[in-house]
Amino acid sequence: AHAGARGVPALVLANKQDAPNAVPPAELEQLLDVQRLCGHKKWTVQPTTLTTGEGVTEAFTWLVENMVAL
Repeated sequence: AHAGARGVPALVLANKQDAPNAVPPAELEQLLDVQRLCGHKKWTVQPTTLTTGEGVTEAFTWLVENMVAL
């Protein structure tokens, strides 16, 4: 990991949640081993459907709130 990225929150977008074979966010979290990759910094896996905008506002609201807290 880049030294300058320590403590910077991580946002993972679980996109295409409208697709029939979409990987659920909890499963994606495990597949990507997000807990290990992100360590002690704040992170979230946000379900999104970019074509409809579902989850996008929530994702970037989370990111902004957690970046301001730095």
